[in-house]
Amino acid sequence: MAYTKCSDDLLIAQGPACMHLRSKGMYVTGKLAPTREEDGMGDGYCWCNMTQKVLGPDSEMVERGLCVDGRTCFERII
Repeated sequence: MAYTKCSDDLLIAQGPACMHLRSKGMYVTGKLAPTREEDGMGDGYCWCNMTQKVLGPDSEMVERGLCVDGRTCFERII
């Protein structure tokens, strides 16, 4: 049986990201949301730079689509 790579499709977030949002792909590509062409670098796992965990200071999940304006701990990238 041939190996078939599969993964969940990442949601495309709209609007600016929080300045405290981090992902592994950022450290490899320098972008918050690497494209699919840069396969394997944008796995979608994120953490908050303030808490160093997958929960933000407001105890909510950290994710590109969730860390947007309107959240109490959100800080816009300048």
